[in-house]
Amino acid sequence: MKKAISILLTLVMVLALGSMSVFASPAAETVTGILHVNSSGTQVTGTLIGTTSTLNLTLTATGGAPGQWASFSGTVSGTYTGTVAAKINWNGYDTMFAVITVGSTTYYLTSTDLGETDENGYFPVTASFFLADPVIPDVTAIALDAITVYGGHPSGSVYMDLDAVITSAGYTGPVFWSVWVNPDVTPKASVSITQDGLLTINDIGSGFTVIVNTLDPTLKSQNFAFGTNYATTYGLTFSDDTEVTADADVSYVVVIPSSVNFGTIYRDTGVKTKDFAVSVENALVEVGSTVKVTNTTTDMNMYAGSKTLPFTLAQTGGIFNFTAADLADGEQTIFSSVSCDSANLQAAGSYVGYMTFGVDYVTAP
Repeated sequence: MKKAISILLTLVMVLALGSMSVFASPAAETVTGILHVNSSGTQVTGTLIGTTSTLNLTLTATGGAPGQWASFSGTVSGTYTGTVAAKINWNGYDTMFAVITVGSTTYYLTSTDLGETDENGYFPVTASFFLADPVIPDVTAIALDAITVYGGHPSGSVYMDLDAVITSAGYTGPVFWSVWVNPDVTPKASVSITQDGLLTINDIGSGFTVIVNTLDPTLKSQNFAFGTNYATTYGLTFSDDTEVTADADVSYVVVIPSSVNFGTIYRDTGVKTKDFAVSVENALVEVGSTVKVTNTTTDMNMYAGSKTLPFTLAQTGGIFNFTAADLADGEQTIFSSVSCDSANLQAAGSYVGYMTFGVDYVTAP
């Protein structure tokens, strides 16, 4: 539906944020409970309970590295009866991955929420239990991609963006980051890392280790040592400059008069003219750009029933151009006019017409 002679337009540039892809699990069920590890660390038992599933686990250690990871095999009973092949990783981000086989059907039991073990060997677990469809592929290797240094110098605070390169036949995530500082050496490093891989080094101290973990059946874990000569180790270059950045989106408001009223006219009135001003306000545009407002009306007539009265817009091509230079202070108005000639009157009546405008943001060539 056409709108009367003008509208108020606001154009806002919107930034779309990307998202990380992780494996999807159909009908995943959250199960929780308390597991127990015996004093020798060779057996894990306990029950995890969800909305529809009860999993009684009895697992015996089959291998591992003390304090880092352990593999287990055993059985599950309760809602399901079958065999279990599991691994628990304590190196870096604590994780658990179990493959549960019930007849010809395979399920996964995964966790990134393993609580601290108390003095009696009990630890709380919150896990996801789901059908192994699709199958989560093994991760065979983890490497660090090129490291982006955001600022700082090895002698002070340094901010780096780390990215993990995963070798796998289709593993899509997630990836977990953590850092380890040896508590038995001095001086100690002051360092932190986010789950986006943003590493902050406040003090290199005697060095530290970045640990990258995946949540695949192998629970792949890889350590990357950052010693006092890490800049040479990883081929990093630094400057004493700090990069400061900001993003400013394009935005502006186009204001066009909502109506033009010629008042009462008579056959002998002649040409009657009314001011018509188009403005751009609150503008923030790119250098060399133009905000272009165009009269796109195809029928420049007012109507009273079947009778017409033409009107004109005194603007070349019907175009109002607002350049970036004009909008340097955020505002600009272009004055024009709308006219009609009473000599074109065909009959008395209340005449109404409409103008339609388009707005384009034209970037610099």
